[in-house]
Parts: sequence; structure tokens; C-alpha cells
Amino acid sequence: MRLPFPLLRTSALAGALVMTLVATGVDPVTSEPVWLSGAQTASGYTGAGAGEGLAAAPVGTVIEAAAGAGHALGWQTAGGKGSTSRLYRSAVGASFAFSGTPEALTVSASDVSSTAQVTFTAPSGRVLEPGTYATGDGSALVWSGQGSCPAAETHSFTITSLTWASDGVTLTGLDATFTGSCGTSAKGRILINAVGSPAPATATATVTAAWYAKSRVGRNTATKLLVLGQVACAGAARVTLTGQLVTKSSPVVFSTTVDCTPGATVSWSVTLSPRPMIAPGMTDYWVSGSVFDTYYRYTGDILTKDKQVAVQTSTTLPRRSR
Repeated sequence: MRLPFPLLRTSALAGALVMTLVATGVDPVTSEPVWLSGAQTASGYTGAGAGEGLAAAPVGTVIEAAAGAGHALGWQTAGGKGSTSRLYRSAVGASFAFSGTPEALTVSASDVSSTAQVTFTAPSGRVLEPGTYATGDGSALVWSGQGSCPAAETHSFTITSLTWASDGVTLTGLDATFTGSCGTSAKGRILINAVGSPAPATATATVTAAWYAKSRVGRNTATKLLVLGQVACAGAARVTLTGQLVTKSSPVVFSTTVDCTPGATVSWSVTLSPRPMIAPGMTDYWVSGSVFDTYYRYTGDILTKDKQVAVQTSTTLPRRSR
């Protein structure tokens, strides 16, 4: 049915009533009027012809989302009462809720132990559509646990895709990344009805060998220790490692960062100058670290402990593995 006259979409933003005109288009299958976002315009919908006016969802209508198993929220915050990092996925039992209007969209996710929420607001007089929004353009980003700003608030969010059903208020797809700082900092990624998303990144870290070399430099003795290891990853991630060789003399601490390739094993090496000298033989070690999933934009933890590695001696260290 064609609408005989223009309508206005209204929403309450920052204590004021904002009225936004939203163009309609024509569904290429049903020939019915639809409410267009930028993503719909680019995916086969056609704009309304001259004289067909403007249209919007009824005043006070709450956004809903079509059911699906492709919802995910990668969530990472720091500051305030501490740091949190979590991945919510509808495929493993997390629940998602949606509210607001096409001008200001709120997405919340929860599981048995926690809840996270983020709100994207378009600049005044505009609706959310694919593109990048940042501090100073009139947009806003609000997240749960944000608190008050001790200094200037900064934010940036990029909507890669945003699609609606023909009723104009049912959200059928969303892919957005965000970063903000205001008392606390937050970053993450929201996916609604995403298809083909990968499994979350996981990693296993091991120490494969340790070589100790001692040489004379003038009247001094130079000592070097080469620690070799591997990280096996099940997804695209940046892995930050901290470990310790538990030697009989004193613990030897090492750290490194590894960029993972999904399904691959990446070698790493660290060269140290330990004091005192380390005796050859089997020694215990542990490795802990964080895995930043570059797809979902959240950080998980890894821990390898109660393992042993052989410390070998040589007059010169072998070539590094990378």
C-alpha cells in the first residue's frame, strides 16, 4: 500500500525531540514501500519516485531484530573497577535484545554471568547507516559501565552493514565495530544475523627448547639464553606471552608477542642474558598470556603450566627460529 502523505519519525535524543525525514523505496520483489537505509539502497532497492513523499515507522515503535543464530558481541573494557573482556554468542546460549530507533540503536547481550550494552547514536537529523562516525561529528557512543568523563570523551564506530525488514523497524543485519574512552575505555564488534563467522580464536603456547651459551669477552664472561617456542592458533589473533623457566638458580622470565594465522603453528624465540648461569638439564616452565581475537575484537586468556623443557649448552647459540 502506498502512503498518501509524508510521515515523520521521531525520537528523544539528549532530552530533545528530534524529527527525521526518512526516504522510502520500493521492494523489488513485492513492490511494497520500504524504509531505506544506505545498505538497502546499495542492495537492490529503488528510491521512491517523484511525488511519493517520505515515510517512517509509527511514533514510539521499538526496534526489534529477526531471530537468528548469528548474533555476537565481542566486548572489552578497561578502567573503573577493572578490566573485562568477553565474547557473547547466540550460538552458545547468549541472549540479545534491541531497542531504540533507527537514529539511536541499543544492543545488549547477556549470558549466565554478565551483561554488556552499547548504544550507537547518529548525528542530529540523521539515521544510522553504513559509514564511520567519530567524536566531533554529532554522533554518540555509550556503553555499560562507562561512568563519568574525567576528561574529554572520544569515540569512533564504523557500521559496515545495516539492514532492515520492509516494516522499517525490524533489524535484519548489523556489522559494527566501536572504540570509546570516557572514564573507562571500550572496544568491540557487534554482529547480528552474520553468516559464516569463524569460531573464536584460541591458542596453545609451548616452549620447545632452551639453549644456554657462555663465552669470554676480554676478562668478562658473557652469557646468553635462547628460548624457543611455538603458538598454535585456531583463529586470527595477536598473542602476548609471558613465561618463566623455573631453574635451580633463579627463575628466568621471558615475554614476546606473536601474530597468529588461523590453523597454523607459529614459531617464536627470545634471547636473554640471565644471571647467574643456568645448569643444563630438564627444567619446569609455564607460559601465560592473552589472545586478542582480531575478528571479534575481544581478548581471551591462555595458560600452559606443569611442563618441562631441556636446557642445552653450547659455545654459540643456534640461529633463531624467526
